[in-house]
Amino acid sequence: MEPTIEYPWPVIRLAELYLNYAEACVGYGKEGYPEKGMLYLDKVRKRAGIKPVLEAWAHAKHPLTNYEGQCGPDGRVMNIVRQERMIELYQENHNFWDIRRWKMGDTYFNVKACGLNILAKNLEDFAKIVEIQDKRTFDAPRQYLMPIPASEVSRNPNMVQNPGY
Repeated sequence: MEPTIEYPWPVIRLAELYLNYAEACVGYGKEGYPEKGMLYLDKVRKRAGIKPVLEAWAHAKHPLTNYEGQCGPDGRVMNIVRQERMIELYQENHNFWDIRRWKMGDTYFNVKACGLNILAKNLEDFAKIVEIQDKRTFDAPRQYLMPIPASEVSRNPNMVQNPGY
């Protein structure tokens, strides 16, 4: 029997750190910060073989040629950072928390779930998008916060449970 080889499980990837930094700089939006942050986002794109943001968006329907006036928490560049984050960290359980942090639960979680037709008999029917019969509701603002364990609340008399729990 061959010995089992154990590999360390990555808790955080460098790409996540770069994306966190880009999001913070773009969200802050003060002079010079968006450019600093977007340099790191462009490193993630470069590793994936994609052009830098300004180069890729220069010929878009609504071109982006600089970051001036496009930043801040609700700016156009922040939407690009969020999109890049959702793509890069897909299937790594970040979207669940990111969407809550961005207060976008109504947009993403309060919609009918769709998926592939797993009951299909052939590939063509399998690839058809079907509505999943599962009731999904997102109760904002309650579900932006998670419940604090009762043992922690009872341990500290100054702590109160999050609203709605």
